[in-house]
Amino acid sequence: MKNFPNYSLNKNFGLFLDRDGVINEDFGYVYKISDFFIYKDAFELINYASQKKIPVFIVTNQSGIGRGFYSFEDFRLLNEYFLSKFSDEIRKNIFIGYCPHKPNQKCLCRKPKTYMFERLIKRKNIHFNKSIMVGDQLSDIFAAWKLKINNIYFLNRKSNFDEMNKLSYVVKNRVKTTNSLYEIINFLKNYQ
Repeated sequence: MKNFPNYSLNKNFGLFLDRDGVINEDFGYVYKISDFFIYKDAFELINYASQKKIPVFIVTNQSGIGRGFYSFEDFRLLNEYFLSKFSDEIRKNIFIGYCPHKPNQKCLCRKPKTYMFERLIKRKNIHFNKSIMVGDQLSDIFAAWKLKINNIYFLNRKSNFDEMNKLSYVVKNRVKTTNSLYEIINFLKNYQ
């Protein structure tokens, strides 16, 4: 799903964000507007990045569609609700990619595979090595690692970073841990 495709991007890097657990509270298969609670720091990060003309790419596995828990229309309506929280100018800078497949379908887009990322930046001058990825699952980290994204953040809002122990030393050494997206805002203030 691509929003406002005619918008001209001014940066050659992007901010990639997982959705559930990073942008909103994750209750498992979030698809109802009544269950969609946007974190304040996520709202502020998206606003800040967009104001600086840094494109925001939301990359989200949505296997609930493939499992029949909710429909694509449910997902679309939730995206509309999410985007309505931002001004018209900010919305022009937000692009949403998703994988609707179940894990056993062996698609190319489900993280940790990378096609969802590649499809989102097609025809845009975005360099992965200069980009930023924030995720709360190892699949986010591995996708970013495969794409050679240099600025990878593992977000755990409860500061429980045990999952990091499952990473090899080489990968773990490249990943920064954080419990708040305000750290990413501060990073972007000094990043060119």
